[in-house]
Amino acid sequence: MLSSLFELFSHFLVRLVIDMPLRSFFPVEDRQQIRPTLREAFLKLTTLEEFTSTRDELFLDICFDEGDEFVVQPLVWSFWPQLKHLALYNVDMEDQTFIDSLKKLGKLEVLVLTRADGEEDTCTKSLLTIKGLRRLSIVNIATFHPQQPPISGPARKPTVSDEGESQGAELVRISVPTLQDSAEQEVEICQAWTRDHAIDGTLWHYTDGHD
Repeated sequence: MLSSLFELFSHFLVRLVIDMPLRSFFPVEDRQQIRPTLREAFLKLTTLEEFTSTRDELFLDICFDEGDEFVVQPLVWSFWPQLKHLALYNVDMEDQTFIDSLKKLGKLEVLVLTRADGEEDTCTKSLLTIKGLRRLSIVNIATFHPQQPPISGPARKPTVSDEGESQGAELVRISVPTLQDSAEQEVEICQAWTRDHAIDGTLWHYTDGHD
């Protein structure tokens, strides 16, 4: 049923926002083989141009045999050749599989990473040089940004070569507004912020606290 539905969507769907807790059960716990069905279904969405996963990196690794340890597999979104805008939650920016998957996306222009793991200043340098990428947005609460100014905004502009071509993407650090007593809810706050701005379409160009 799900596979058939996604097969139908695959002919016209270009924009998708999901809020699915795919990390709530790991491949070795998937006794009902839900994950292979989901992975097969999402792989069909090759017309997508804009995708947001608000709770993870679209974690759809599977085990080939029940009880076996799962092996790291190519990320599903790396098989979507039309993808231009991609937003993910809590990815490991140092993970080579993640970096290699991004490099497969020949049309990727905007990448948004919410509460990403890894040394931000170091990891963003390699991400900013991905061919074709115009903008990298790092979303978090202000206290987790390195030397983050009070107002969200561009922290690094792309350089321009002698031929007038842009070299590297623009880096934007976005501070999610939080209440003073909401520290324990920062995960939910960041996820909701990303989801809402992805749905209304402002996520991809949000820079200075204004849509």
